[in-house]
Amino acid sequence: MLALKKKATLSTKALLSATKESVLRDFHERRALKIISGLQNFDKENVASVIMAAEQVEIGNYGSFYEMGVIFTPEQILNLTKETKRILPSVTLSVTVPHTLSLPDEIKLAEMLEQEGVDIIQTERGKCNSPSKSRVLGLVEKATPTLAAAYSISRAVKIPVMCSSGLSAVTAPMAIAAGAAGVGVDSAVNYILWDLSTGNQ
Repeated sequence: MLALKKKATLSTKALLSATKESVLRDFHERRALKIISGLQNFDKENVASVIMAAEQVEIGNYGSFYEMGVIFTPEQILNLTKETKRILPSVTLSVTVPHTLSLPDEIKLAEMLEQEGVDIIQTERGKCNSPSKSRVLGLVEKATPTLAAAYSISRAVKIPVMCSSGLSAVTAPMAIAAGAAGVGVDSAVNYILWDLSTGNQ
């Protein structure tokens, strides 16, 4: 019985390792695309059931917390990371560096997260939700904070960096040029789906 359990454990570890390699391959080839789907509840059973089927787990999507006035410190992010690594040691882990930090502190946190064994660093857009310019200039302005973070962090760590939040068809290629290994989109996909549903081109 013990031998069977040990064999099953080894098989599970091998499967998780293969899954992690598969997830990270797209990042190393600089062609990863993440469709953002937040899980904003604290029902442990629901979270556990989602995680069991997940190829990648992310500590991030802080937007709803910002709206409540909750700001995460680097120490809190590191503690969350350590606890997540303890619970899910073999799952690909992505951690978002909060835009509420200064850029030098974002870089420092990214370096510490790399030391903790995080697989992917993710950036977020900052507070430029209402750009002063319109059209293409507005899209570039909106993406500037996350592009700046991606550029700086990708040169400070060896693990892949995902540029996320505030990106569009115009700025996603800029993220890759800035050093990101992948991009994350949410509202951009919603706009495309809206256009398709309404017949707009």
